Amino acid sequence: MVLLGRLVAREPNPVHSLYIKTLALADLMMGVYLLVIAVTDWHYRDIYVKHDFEWRHSSTCNACGQFKPNCLREILQFGKQILKVQVCYSQIFVPAK
Repeated sequence: MVLLGRLVAREPNPVHSLYIKTLALADLMMGVYLLVIAVTDWHYRDIYVKHDFEWRHSSTCNACGQFKPNCLREILQFGKQILKVQVCYSQIFVPAK
């Protein structure tokens, strides 16, 4: 909802809006990751021991294992960089009142 609202609505401060969009995108991607884990948990409920090797070597498990640490870390790092640029800009170019 936040991401959709930020994409539709105009924001007077584009850097602030971009930072919120980045955080909303990271939250959305984490939600998808957790949904995949929840569906897998539901699928293997009470029979995981029988399918342990199958799950750990499946493409879904490998994709989740690569997706979460790499992609989400990069999105959050991008958000931090945006915040640092905004702080630097406000300290250098915005005159004190």
